[in-house]
Amino acid sequence: MYVAKAFKGRRNQLVKIGVELFYLPPRSPELNDIDRVWRSAKCEDYPQ
Repeated sequence: MYVAKAFKGRRNQLVKIGVELFYLPPRSPELNDIDRVWRSAKCEDYPQ
């Protein structure tokens, strides 16, 4: 799991100022809009 240096070890400090972090699964295309666009372009819009 990747954690940016700016956030590493600062979770409690960030919570105190109202920042909430959550982790995404490593591969989550349903959460990434561009994956839907590429799937549509690749499967539906591209001529056979």
